Amino acid sequence: MNGPERPIKLLLLEDNAGDVALVTAILEQNALHCDLHSVTTGEEFAAALKTEQFDLIISDFSMPSFDGFAALALRQEIAPEVPFVLFSGSLGEEQAVESLKKGATDYVIKHRPERLGPSVRRAIQEAEDRAERRRIADQLRKQDELFRRIGENAEDLVAVLDVEGRRVYNSPSYRKLFGDPELLLGTDSFEEIHPDDRERIRRIFRETAATGVGQRAEYRFLMKDGSARFIESQGSVMRDKEGTVENVVVISRDVTQRKQAEEAIAHRTGLAALNAEVSLALTHGGPSGEMLRRCAETLVTHLDAAFVRIWTLNEAENVLELQASAGMYTHLDGPHGRVPVGKYKIGLIAQERKPHLTNSVVGDPRVNDQDWAKREGMVAFAGYPPAVGRSRRGSDGPFLAAFAFGSDVGRAWIGG
Repeated sequence: MNGPERPIKLLLLEDNAGDVALVTAILEQNALHCDLHSVTTGEEFAAALKTEQFDLIISDFSMPSFDGFAALALRQEIAPEVPFVLFSGSLGEEQAVESLKKGATDYVIKHRPERLGPSVRRAIQEAEDRAERRRIADQLRKQDELFRRIGENAEDLVAVLDVEGRRVYNSPSYRKLFGDPELLLGTDSFEEIHPDDRERIRRIFRETAATGVGQRAEYRFLMKDGSARFIESQGSVMRDKEGTVENVVVISRDVTQRKQAEEAIAHRTGLAALNAEVSLALTHGGPSGEMLRRCAETLVTHLDAAFVRIWTLNEAENVLELQASAGMYTHLDGPHGRVPVGKYKIGLIAQERKPHLTNSVVGDPRVNDQDWAKREGMVAFAGYPPAVGRSRRGSDGPFLAAFAFGSDVGRAWIGG
């Protein structure tokens, strides 16, 4: 949320001076530092929205010449991204539900003023989270557009083949991949294609030569050093004067960078979504065990983990206490419910205060139950030690998190 250097810029629509004082006092009691701009009429409210930018709107519902629905409609028209909280003593249940449908962030009844502070914090946090997600999405779109333009303007690879697939001509741009293009004349154009792609591309070539209809294809060139380059090609045909297909023209471009960029963008997008959902789970409040359970479930979903467990360190007893477990194991009891520091791989991680990452659970000397690892198909594991000091939510000690993956997907997340 806003730091002490920038208070929350608050627009308060309230025609009762006593209620203005009440809102001010509640915000101060909740350590919410606000730059409060108070208005009493619809005209003043509209003018303020048009001339200034606000972080939050708090509005009464019933006023002599204006009401909360009208204020909400103006917010939707002028500043739809600003969170809007109704604070009223006359708001009925049906009106409250209708306000949420119309776009209100929350509503608080005046005879329960203690809810206003948490409501304001939640509204501000959710608005900041939405803004951050939009910023990340916009950045990723710009990066995607950049990589797309680079790919479109790269030098194309142009090859002319006979109907048997032998090279008749290769453009100078082939030099970057295979050396002197002249040395390629008469050679088999399928020889450098990755064995896993070769027969598929050969079939597409034969269909193009037989029908005269070009096709687009993606495949890999296998380089002499063992690396692979991703290639995107479009075929067409050249006919003789009788209309018989004489040659196949293949225009290709190296799209390796684009492929890697797409994978990187997808990875960053997944991380951004994961960070956002974990942040939301933490800011929703509630008992620490419930917050950690939501975090564990979010990690299972986004990392495609077999299971995730989160312990807290009971420093007085030097014991790890299991607070949350999601995925294939959800129980909190059993031998892993309370793990002395130094026992099992989890206890060793806490004792050494070093992460333990492996892409080979089967065979890992720290995994005592190898039969379990084989039976459940565990592939990768990541365990992170508790940080020194208390968590920012003030829960019962620092966290230790462990992730286990039942497929190769875990390799991408833990660096394999």
